[in-house]
Amino acid sequence: EESKKQPVVITEELLPEELRSGWREFVKGQVFWCPLQHPDETVLGAWWFERDFAWQENDIAIVHRLAGSYAYAWKALSKKERSWSKKIKTPTWWLVPVAIGAALCFPIRISAVAPVKVMAKDPVVVSAPIDGVIADVLVHPNQTVQAGTALFRYEDTNLRNQFLVAEKQLTVARAEQSQSVQAGFGDPQRKAEVPLKEAEVDLRHTELQYAKEMLNQVEVAAPQAGLLLYSDKSDWIGRPVTVGERIMEIADPKRIELRIDLPVADAIVLKEGAEALVFLNALALESFPATVVHASYHAEVLPGDVLAYRVTAQLTTQDPRIRIGWQGTAKVYGEQGPLAYLLLRRPLTALRQWVGW
Repeated sequence: EESKKQPVVITEELLPEELRSGWREFVKGQVFWCPLQHPDETVLGAWWFERDFAWQENDIAIVHRLAGSYAYAWKALSKKERSWSKKIKTPTWWLVPVAIGAALCFPIRISAVAPVKVMAKDPVVVSAPIDGVIADVLVHPNQTVQAGTALFRYEDTNLRNQFLVAEKQLTVARAEQSQSVQAGFGDPQRKAEVPLKEAEVDLRHTELQYAKEMLNQVEVAAPQAGLLLYSDKSDWIGRPVTVGERIMEIADPKRIELRIDLPVADAIVLKEGAEALVFLNALALESFPATVVHASYHAEVLPGDVLAYRVTAQLTTQDPRIRIGWQGTAKVYGEQGPLAYLLLRRPLTALRQWVGW
């Protein structure tokens, strides 16, 4: 037993006769066997060295001392591993699912992420006053205008001709009326036509006033000062419009609001006064707190065939850098709920739709 704990140089002569054939086949060179012995005399393993030249006494001593150091370090580390593994293997394994269940029940604020756009608050809509074709747009988009500034005008050829025709018809009607009045002094039959001629004059006068009113609306002016918002000139020049069709908006750049399009698939319970956090693409390194002021009850189909609820929010603190038309992402917060609901909401919804329960 003691010889097994001592390093030894192994040669073919030390082996039994039945092992020598295998020795000559697999072993090439001089062999030195050294146990990894801890100072408490525990043997943890052994080293097997082979080299082409003979082992000297000083080589054996160095390897033996190095083996003791490795054995000491090995046992020291193995003790820590065993103590850690013993703690894991103790009967407290049931605490793991309990901890997971407790974490899933931890109350958090349910939230959802949706696209957001900065919109003008209560803008003045500039709509088409008459039917016709827009001949020219006189102001570029996103330009500040004053009250009374001409914004666009219609093609007026037909309206101007209608006004000239109505003017001539009124002149003719008045001449016929005057002729009937003069002839009525000697001809009772012509005198009876005077009321009809007066009615015809009134009709032609009304038609002339209507044509004049339509002609006066050929050029549309800004009803108030503000920032002019519309798509592009080329979208409107030469385009036919009908009465009441929205063409432009005039907004106060200091009065803005946030429009959040919350997809139906991510919808959560929102109330007025709910908090939101806005991340704008133009100011990617900053976030802006906001407050929900309105959430629609009916979902709308947005571009891209996305069904979403319209949510309106106001910035908690106005920032003069934020411009109308900027877009980004908003995180809206609803009521509190367990963490499991937030993680499993979509899978549960899909499962219920698939199962039909």
